[in-house]
Amino acid sequence: MLFSVMERTLTSHEVARLLGVNIKTVQRWDREGRLKPAGRTDTGRRYYTEDQILAFRHQRPLALMDAVEAGEISTLILADQDRLTRFGYEWFERFCQHQGCEILVLNQEHLSPEPELVQDLLTITHVFSARLSGLRNYRKSLKEAIHADVSPQDSFGSDAGSDPVL
Repeated sequence: MLFSVMERTLTSHEVARLLGVNIKTVQRWDREGRLKPAGRTDTGRRYYTEDQILAFRHQRPLALMDAVEAGEISTLILADQDRLTRFGYEWFERFCQHQGCEILVLNQEHLSPEPELVQDLLTITHVFSARLSGLRNYRKSLKEAIHADVSPQDSFGSDAGSDPVL
């Protein structure tokens, strides 16, 4: 599999931290074929791409819904209601009830509408600020790669001080 130079890779430890699991879980998923690494380093260490991890994150809830629909799960235990789905929990709860699956939420903290709204807004702000940070890092590495790739022959006949046009 070939990857572009610009595609950021992640170690198994970074993947485990992003997915909120133990490193051994990531390694087991590799052995089971659930999350295959994009490749291995010369020393045999696994590495993954960001796109691969995003795709994996989106597959997990769908697989859970398929298992509930197939009747494979009779009780779903959640540490917190928001752990499964930040928005649309009521819809998912109803879906599970229609499939004969009970949802057991361990943390039953109930907030009044104002603190709950504040928590939701903080979560949304955090997610988007992390995405912006990632975009800034991507833009910086893209500029560095472009400047490293531009040779004197590439700028022949153009202004000597001008930047390449994307």
